[in-house]
Amino acid sequence: IPVELLEDSRGPANADCAWPGQVRIRAKWMQPNDNGTVELTSGYPAAVSNGNLTLVKVSPIRATTGKISREAYRFEFDFVDR
Repeated sequence: IPVELLEDSRGPANADCAWPGQVRIRAKWMQPNDNGTVELTSGYPAAVSNGNLTLVKVSPIRATTGKISREAYRFEFDFVDR
């Protein structure tokens, strides 16, 4: 469960950027015998409980105009058992 947006340094989709940027969030995970929080950076797996959790997709895509409201963000995750 995403609980806090820490960084969104992605470049706008309609601009040429030297670095694609990244998104960092703080997320909470809940399992029957294990709960906790973890900081996730897009594309990098983080160890949680008995596996690795990766933030794999963030939407909406940034544009050169306008700001994304915190409520508009959507996140997709991938979990792989160890």
